[in-house]
Amino acid sequence: MLDSITHVELTGNYRSTQRIIDYYQQLRPEAPPTKSLASYADEPGLITFQNGTVTKNDLPATIAGLIRKALDAGIPPSEICVLAPHWIHVQALARSLVGLLPDVDFDAPGLSPIHRQRENIWFKIARLFLTTPSPGLFRTRQRWAGEVLRELDDVYGVTVPDSLRTPRQLLRLINATTSAVDDGLDYLRAVFGEFVAALDIDLNFVDALRTAYELFFEKAQSTLDDIGDDALRDSNSFRKLFRHPAGVVVSTCHGVKGEEYETVIAFGLLQGYVPHWNEIFSSRTTADDRASKLLFVVCSRAKQRLHLIAECGRFTTKQREYETTPRLAAIDFDYDSVVLK
Repeated sequence: MLDSITHVELTGNYRSTQRIIDYYQQLRPEAPPTKSLASYADEPGLITFQNGTVTKNDLPATIAGLIRKALDAGIPPSEICVLAPHWIHVQALARSLVGLLPDVDFDAPGLSPIHRQRENIWFKIARLFLTTPSPGLFRTRQRWAGEVLRELDDVYGVTVPDSLRTPRQLLRLINATTSAVDDGLDYLRAVFGEFVAALDIDLNFVDALRTAYELFFEKAQSTLDDIGDDALRDSNSFRKLFRHPAGVVVSTCHGVKGEEYETVIAFGLLQGYVPHWNEIFSSRTTADDRASKLLFVVCSRAKQRLHLIAECGRFTTKQREYETTPRLAAIDFDYDSVVLK
């Protein structure tokens, strides 16, 4: 049992440049001063704020330009993160970025038509087929294969052949199974057919597994129809959206807590999004505090490059244009400017 507890404040930061720290500390001035202990602490980096100078329609091209500028500077795709307050904005923007930057990999799981079925065993089988074998992914894929084998046995009562009872054996089967089908869902149907044949499974006699199979494709087709982008339907696009963690990360502000990136690009920094209208209507004092906390999280994810965007051209249901989050608009700072191609 402890005799006493001593409160100690950590004042060192190994993530961000001092300039970025000084910037985001204005959002939480009551916090103790923090010193950058990173090897690049004194680098100026980039801090930009496009306050009402980018329209909603120009947003994809602007962010694509910022991503391209970071890539041209030698920053790996996985060290670039694009954020927005809500998934609905993330998904729309991500679809545009995939089209604008066809040569760039994205880690945007929310774009995958099967992402929302993570508990369905066919999702777990699909990700094994959609991830490319590599030394860096071997342990992860082996763990996934083990999960599939256990679930087939424990949940569905399927006994696989002796030659396929270990994760390594199952991976060999999956790695050797191919299909030339271009459509993403048809590709999965083809390789799933090879998979169940090799495991000697007849879906007509395993009702629960067949129901999960039908639900998997029904929901995936519905999601694709909702997305309405034919460019995301082919099998290569399916694979591209599973190349975690090699690509540019596209996520929500809440989804990256605890993570860090060389470059952070955040948009949708508008009153009503940050904070949400519900928080504003509940208590303006609480709403202002929530806004500063979320903005603090966003800005403190960046190591050396931080790009903030409060776009214009978004309107409420009553046709009032959204305005920049006041807490962000009030910051006095000598921002950098960037020239995009």
